Amino acid sequence: MTSHGEFRGVLRSMISKADNWPRKPDPRLKIETKPHGWLLPVLIECESACWGRWDHWFRTMEAGRVLDEPIPQIDFQPDAAGLARKMHEKSLDAIARGSWLGWDSWRIFDYYLDWLLYAFGSAQQPEPPHEVEEGAFARLYQVFCLEAMIAWPADLFGDMLAENRHGRANGFFPTPHSLVELMTKLTFGDGDHRLQTVYDSCTGTGRMLLHASNHSYRLFGQDINTTVLKACAVNAYCFAPWMVRPFPFLKDDASEAVEPVALPEPPIPPAPVPVQPVSLTAVPSPKSRKKPEPAQLTLFDF
Repeated sequence: MTSHGEFRGVLRSMISKADNWPRKPDPRLKIETKPHGWLLPVLIECESACWGRWDHWFRTMEAGRVLDEPIPQIDFQPDAAGLARKMHEKSLDAIARGSWLGWDSWRIFDYYLDWLLYAFGSAQQPEPPHEVEEGAFARLYQVFCLEAMIAWPADLFGDMLAENRHGRANGFFPTPHSLVELMTKLTFGDGDHRLQTVYDSCTGTGRMLLHASNHSYRLFGQDINTTVLKACAVNAYCFAPWMVRPFPFLKDDASEAVEPVALPEPPIPPAPVPVQPVSLTAVPSPKSRKKPEPAQLTLFDF
C-alpha cells in the first residue's frame, strides 16, 4: 500500500513534469454546468491519499467518538508551493480572459471562491455563481487543478489577496506562515489538544486555524470581510474538513448546534413607526454620534 508521502512525491513529480501546464483553455470548448458538489468526491479521494484528513474525518464520524490516533499532520510550506500558486494565477486569468490584476480583480477573485465552494458542495453556494465574464465556468473547468492545490498545502489565497490592490487598500496583511507555526507550537506545546477550542476573532483566510488544525478539532473564526471568509472555507475543505464539517458529537451547547454552512436569515424589517418632529438642537453633533459597528461573519455562515 502506497504511503501518503510516496503518493505526494509521485503526484508532485507528475505535475512538475507535465507539458502545457497549467493548460490553456480552449474558448471553443463548451462545458455544461456541473451539479452542486461535483468536485467533492475528487477532493476527498485526492486529499485522503495525500494527507489522510478526509479519511480520518470519515472514520471519526463513523465511530461517533474521538479516535485513539493523532490528527494527520500537514506541513504548510508556502515557499514550496510555486506550482500551486501558478495554477491559481492562471485560473484567475482564465476567468478574466486575460490578466486578472485589473480594477475587477476582487470581483474575479470572489467568483473563483464561489466557483470552488459550489464545486465542493457548500450550502453557502447552492447555485452556480453568476459568470463575471461569459464562458468563465468552462475556462476555469479546463485550467483549475485541484491536485496541485492539495499536493502543496498552504494558504496561498492570503498572499494573493494581500498583494492585490484591493487587499492593500483594505489593510489586509496575513501573518506569515512561519510566525503562525511558531505561535501555534508555543500555544499548544505537548500533549493531546484535540478537544481544545481555538477561536480566531479576525480569521482572514484562516491561516491561524489551518496550523491549529494539526492539534485541535474545535476550530472557530469570524471576520468582517466575506471574501476572506470564503477563502478560509475553501482552505478548510481542502485541508481541515472538521472546520466546515464539525463532528456533531463535540457540539456541547446551543451555539455550536448551528449548521456550519448555513447562511443567516435576513432580519425582518420592523413595522414603520410614526416619525415625531425633532428640533435641530436635539440632533447630536457629528463628533458625538456613535458609528454603527459592522456585523461580523463567522465560519458558521459557510
